[in-house]
Amino acid sequence: MTLWSRFRSWLRTTLGRSRMESEMDAELRFHIEAYAEDLARKGLPRPEAVREARLEFGGIERAKEECREARGATFLESLAQDIRFGLRTLRKSPGFTAVAILTLALGIGANTAIFSVVYGVLLAPLPYHDASRLVVLNETTPRVGNVSVSYPNFLDWRAQSRAFSQMAYIAQVSFNLAGAGVSQPENIDGESVSPNFLSVMGVRPFLGRDFDPAEGKSGTQRVLLLSYQLWQSHFGADHNVVGRSITLDGNDFVIIGVLPPDYRSLDRIDIMLPIGVWATNNPSATAREDRGDSTVVGRLAQGAPLAQARAEMEGIAARLAKEYPAANDEFGVRLRPIRDAFVGNLKTEILVLLAAVIFVLLIASANVANLFLVRGAARTSLYAWFAARSGADSREHWTLK
Repeated sequence: MTLWSRFRSWLRTTLGRSRMESEMDAELRFHIEAYAEDLARKGLPRPEAVREARLEFGGIERAKEECREARGATFLESLAQDIRFGLRTLRKSPGFTAVAILTLALGIGANTAIFSVVYGVLLAPLPYHDASRLVVLNETTPRVGNVSVSYPNFLDWRAQSRAFSQMAYIAQVSFNLAGAGVSQPENIDGESVSPNFLSVMGVRPFLGRDFDPAEGKSGTQRVLLLSYQLWQSHFGADHNVVGRSITLDGNDFVIIGVLPPDYRSLDRIDIMLPIGVWATNNPSATAREDRGDSTVVGRLAQGAPLAQARAEMEGIAARLAKEYPAANDEFGVRLRPIRDAFVGNLKTEILVLLAAVIFVLLIASANVANLFLVRGAARTSLYAWFAARSGADSREHWTLK
């Protein structure tokens, strides 16, 4: 019998216990009577036949108990008895109980708190479609390590790569926001992204539309997506916000949509712009040696492992270094799964902290076990003293006699 079958049997038994008892009693009595009838037909006197039938079935109550155990009906009874016994034991020693509960609470509480952090950072699913295929790419240099990606290099990466089905460029931007319910200009942060960025991430706007491919070209219309948090705090979660304008650095931008509430970026953002707005009159869009503050996200092609993509990108970076030595000499490329990009260098520290609090829980459990051992030893000593005292009193009694 499978675990699920046993659970369903136990659940049916528990919910219909009275009906089950009556049915089981009637069924057992029927089998005893039928067996007694068979024995009587064979010539055995009726009282003797009934007695033999009951002996054969081992007694009604014992047979019923075996049926209950087979159906799992005794589980709740045993559990209730164990709980009652435990509560009585704890109530007899309130001081011991308080110390044991406090010790375990400290260990369990610390583990719960740290595991919540571990789950949120390392285990919780990222809010992107098929996030395991998302990769963050940076350029590298021996003198600095990770650096931002040159926009012209990104265009070459995207054109030459076959291991990635899509690639998107992300440039960090900041503006002074005026209007939109603020009494004075407010600094906000954002990202200027390739028009296919949300498609790469597997994300759709909560309101409005995504960027058009034409909005990836320099000179495009100034449009933007609001973060869900900015939409709530500055626009009162108005569903008619699409089409309105806000002023950033003295320029009017048209709101075309709102990002979903669970959208996460590598950095905190308030707005998202198409890369064409960033590239307009921006030398960084054409200067290969200008790397600004940017990164690249790619989605691996179906069936392409990360190792293959890494080898391909290293080859592309080497070709670009030969073709543009002034801008790309000694520059390589680094690929990381997107979760590693979110976690950064914290993964080791978090796991060490988790191991430490698990060790604290083990110490707490050992302390509680020691309390039980001390308690048992004290009881043993007390019993030995009483036994010795009783023996002394007995000897004294017989000596006096």
